Formats: sequence, C-alpha cells, structure tokens
Amino acid sequence: MCWYALFVETGKEHLTEKLLKKFFDSKTLTCFVPKRLVPEKKDGIVHDHVKVMFPGYIFIHTNIISKLYYSIRQIPKIYYIVKCGKYKRNSSDGYYSIISQNEMSLIIKLTAKNGILDYSDINIKNKQVEVISGPLMGMESIIKKVDRRKRRAKVEIEFLDKKRMIDVGVNILSVF
Repeated sequence: MCWYALFVETGKEHLTEKLLKKFFDSKTLTCFVPKRLVPEKKDGIVHDHVKVMFPGYIFIHTNIISKLYYSIRQIPKIYYIVKCGKYKRNSSDGYYSIISQNEMSLIIKLTAKNGILDYSDINIKNKQVEVISGPLMGMESIIKKVDRRKRRAKVEIEFLDKKRMIDVGVNILSVF
C-alpha cells in the first residue's frame, strides 16, 4: 500500500474524511488528516486550538487502481489527486503520484498521538534550541525560528517534494 494526497476544499477536510470513510472500508482505503496544536490569544487569554497541518490536503493509504481512482473523484469536495515531483509535468505517467515514505514517516512520527502534533518543551540557550520533551525531540534541526511571545516555532517539513514552514506550539521552559 502507498500514500497519496487528495486536494480538497480548504476547511472541508474533516467532512471529506467522513465521506471517504463512509464510502470505503478500512481495508481498501484509510484517511489521515494531520493536525497541530497551536496557542492563540483572544481577549488576553491564551487558548489551545487544533488546526489542520496542511490545509486543503488529505492523505490516503491505499493500493490505487483505476476503478478506485474514479470512485474517489465522484466524492464531493475532492478536486483532484495530487501529482507531484518530477512526474508533475509528464502526462504519460498518469493522474497521480505516490508520496515518498520518508515524507510520510516524518509526518506520522510528529503526529503519533491521535494525529495531532502536540506541544514540545524547549530551552533556548544562546539562540540554540534544545528540545526537552515532545514530538520534536531529537529534531532540533527542523526548527528554524522560535517566537517567544506567541509560543510558536516555525518547523521546516518536506511535503510533496517542497519544503514548507509550519507553525507549531511550544512550551518555552527557559531562555539563557
């Protein structure tokens, strides 16, 4: 089984995920919508909000065949199956491409708990980030910037053969 990405209407990822689960059994197709937990301030109070990590995208794990491809295309809110990388411009390769296992393993590792990227506890020493605990433990190299006021970190993740910056929530324990 391989990983593929569906491009769906932004904001309708959960609805589309429910429709896919309704039309396909878990042996044929499994859906995955990675989410992240971020702090947001409203009226002076900080609240934890769950947001979609990649707005407009749903990952599916399946052995895709032509019959399944056309069945997926019939579901509302799905625009297309993503074709990426060096095969994007070559129309002889088909209408979709496989997402590499390296990209998906990082995303799955980060969102291991209920599909949500949780807060990581960090220390900042001489502008160097040290992760004490959490999903970013041992992955200090992908943290590019920390916003201490908003309690967020910018993380660089490769997704569909492109590097993307994602805001994730962090707990800053100390600054030296």
